[in-house]
Amino acid sequence: MVAWCSLADAPAITLHGERLASAIVKRVKPLENREFKINGWVWIHAAKAKDHNHHAAIVGAHTTECPENPALRGCIIGAAHFCKQISVDDAAADERLRPWTFGPKCSLIDDAIILDTPVPARGRLSLWTKGLPYPSTSWEETVRRRAVCDAVDMSARVRTSCPWH
Repeated sequence: MVAWCSLADAPAITLHGERLASAIVKRVKPLENREFKINGWVWIHAAKAKDHNHHAAIVGAHTTECPENPALRGCIIGAAHFCKQISVDDAAADERLRPWTFGPKCSLIDDAIILDTPVPARGRLSLWTKGLPYPSTSWEETVRRRAVCDAVDMSARVRTSCPWH
């Protein structure tokens, strides 16, 4: 079973712009491209900067679920579970992953949650914990509520393996 308490110690990662961050927590974007491996639960932080035009174009081409929302900038908006890292070639070979694949390494996402209330935080490069405003009652309530809902919807959150093969 997924240890929801592991979120209390999880690092965060900052994505440039709220549309990319939203695409992850809304389970639209199935992977993150970085030079390093991402594994386990990670808080998703939307940078204060506006999306680059090419990021906005990519997200806009694949979903209407992630409109521009300046209120999310500079906030932790949710968390994602990274289950596996694959090569750019393998990701590009999968039709579901190809539009989001840039590399140099692709970390696959198999679960995500959205916080009810975004939490303001100063982002940083790479994975970070310094200045991360946890634990927070609102975070704990959101995670607990989500875990209860998912226990009903997803067979008690039993994860046997990453769904991406």
